Amino acid sequence: MKNKYKIKVKQIDIDRGIPQDVCRCPVALAVRRVIKKARITVCNDIQVGNRQFDFPCKTETFITAFDKGIEVKPFNFVMRMRANG
Repeated sequence: MKNKYKIKVKQIDIDRGIPQDVCRCPVALAVRRVIKKARITVCNDIQVGNRQFDFPCKTETFITAFDKGIEVKPFNFVMRMRANG
């Protein structure tokens, strides 16, 4: 597994995403396209199997807005593996 990944959250992820669902939010769906065979959850970080990845503030802002039902747009971000993860 790599230490960092560029993730593209597409409109299809937003359309299929489920608010407040750590496994099926748009960010989790976008990560799943890149890393296919692991369990993925998104909360305060991105959990891929037993590894933890951090994401930038804009990703947290996106997740918060999506969960509140505010319109969001596709965006890109880089997730980086935690040093201890």
